[in-house]
Amino acid sequence: MLKSPLAINLFESKKKSLVWVALMALLITGTSAINPADTARADDPTATPGITEVSPAAGPAGTDVVITGDDFFGTINTGLVVKFIESNGDETTATIASADPTRITLDAPSDVSGTVDIKVTTAAGSVVINDAYRYRAALTKPSLTGVSPSTVPLSGNRQVVITGRGFTEVESVEFDGVDAVSYRVESSSRIVAVVPPGSSGGTALIEVTNSADQTSTSALNLTYADPCEIGNYADIRFAYRSSVIRDAARSKLRAAVREMVLAECSAVTVHRYSATMTATSSASHRSYVALQRARATAVGAVINKRLEILGSTATVRYAKLRGQASQAAQLNWDAKVSYRKVVLAHRGSAAAMVTSSYPRAGEIDGGTVVTIKGANLDQVTAVKFGTTTATFSVIDDDEIEVNTPAKAAGVVDINLTSPARTVVWEDAFRFVGETDITRTSIQSSSIAGLVAITITGKNFYSLDNFDDLEFGNVPAASFVVVSPTSITAVVPANEVGEADIQVSSAGGSADFEFTYRGAPKITGVTPGTAVIDAAPASTVVIAGENFEGSVRVEVDGDEADIDDINNAATEIEILAGDFPDNSEAGEVDVEVSTPGGTAVLTNGFEYTS
Repeated sequence: MLKSPLAINLFESKKKSLVWVALMALLITGTSAINPADTARADDPTATPGITEVSPAAGPAGTDVVITGDDFFGTINTGLVVKFIESNGDETTATIASADPTRITLDAPSDVSGTVDIKVTTAAGSVVINDAYRYRAALTKPSLTGVSPSTVPLSGNRQVVITGRGFTEVESVEFDGVDAVSYRVESSSRIVAVVPPGSSGGTALIEVTNSADQTSTSALNLTYADPCEIGNYADIRFAYRSSVIRDAARSKLRAAVREMVLAECSAVTVHRYSATMTATSSASHRSYVALQRARATAVGAVINKRLEILGSTATVRYAKLRGQASQAAQLNWDAKVSYRKVVLAHRGSAAAMVTSSYPRAGEIDGGTVVTIKGANLDQVTAVKFGTTTATFSVIDDDEIEVNTPAKAAGVVDINLTSPARTVVWEDAFRFVGETDITRTSIQSSSIAGLVAITITGKNFYSLDNFDDLEFGNVPAASFVVVSPTSITAVVPANEVGEADIQVSSAGGSADFEFTYRGAPKITGVTPGTAVIDAAPASTVVIAGENFEGSVRVEVDGDEADIDDINNAATEIEILAGDFPDNSEAGEVDVEVSTPGGTAVLTNGFEYTS
């Protein structure tokens, strides 16, 4: 059948129209794929946006920040807007690099400082996370200036304080490439760390590395003391006027040190340390005695620094010498009382010698495993904490493991008995009562954390043990044990939900409830209208999610009295008479604030005339 020219023209025209429609559909589809932020989803695009995570939580201007959540509908930087809000209320709009309904990527804007709130706005409304991002300077390479004490025994497990600069976002502390047993950053200039055991005597380079993978270059070393290396402190004497103290202390001290060292070393050379003071006729009697005491104290401090690694101490005493009217200083390290208090061992004897013990604190119920290191420990026949016998096992001749007995709270000596004699490790262990948390200054926060909290309780101390503080298995951003009854900390970022605070110390572990609140979200208001200067027709229900904690509702800036929030935290009920009225007609915003943030439903309620 032949078609007329008119029919052919109509057919061709329709065909071109169909092709044009198909091309337009393809173009629209392609555009949607290119800009997923404008793509519709099954979710309700009229719901306020929700935020579940902001990462990272801190950094300098220009840092790539990723905001995760839902219902991020709109066109980038128009319908979808992200603002950084400073504490003074100043708002800075961030430039969004990319976005889809669940993820926004942007650069932290410049000319902003401090800890800021982050506000995400869509055509439907907005949500604010409080304290979501903290501006800080770009990380600088850590710099180390000092460590105290600077000498520890080979057995390690001693607490040291590292000072310096740039201790921000520290991720590791190492001693000659070996991780610290534990560490705590107390400030940008102070780190408290527990030293790992050393492999040999000598120096160990301390290195601190931050999250930017910057490692300190300062050549700060810790000394691992080999007991066989004895310093210059064997010959001590002080002169008084024209007299010189020449009692047996000098030779006794030299012999005692040599005997102590020979308990661990096959040979030892004890060097001479001379600290002689000559008479001064021009100085008054009183000032001369004061000078003599100061000198004796200074020399005693030098000796103590060396003797500490051997498990002993030296004391400077003042005694009236025969024939003298005033006191004179003498080093009294090896007097009989010292023999009873410090650990000495003769060569070839079976007397035990202690160089270290760890940990140095535990629960009053007992059961703490204490490792004691030293010499001749395989000869030990009994161990007592104070006067209470403890069970123990011998690992080898220089190490035993002891299970602490139950004992009242307090500090006690550790006594080790062997066939030769009993030696005493003075004030070696503290029994600590049960750790407990009684209250906290806040009980919840947003997922961003970064808020200060004070934790009150008891027995928050551990001596050489380290206190640990976690929020739902996430370590605190930082914390300081102010006293045995108080800890101040900064809450870390975490996921929505229960995240109990856990403090672990020598007295055991204690838990306390803490909750991370999700940012509130508003999906609708029913009924959505009221006549001006009159209450709504019925109870107003605000639907959404995460209506938890301390909740506040505002309508056009006026607070509403909340009657009830359902158990699922998805509905807020406000009695008609408690709903704010308005004298002007028009649409107004509805705002819900919780510890997790603030949600605003734009034009969520309407007043009619």
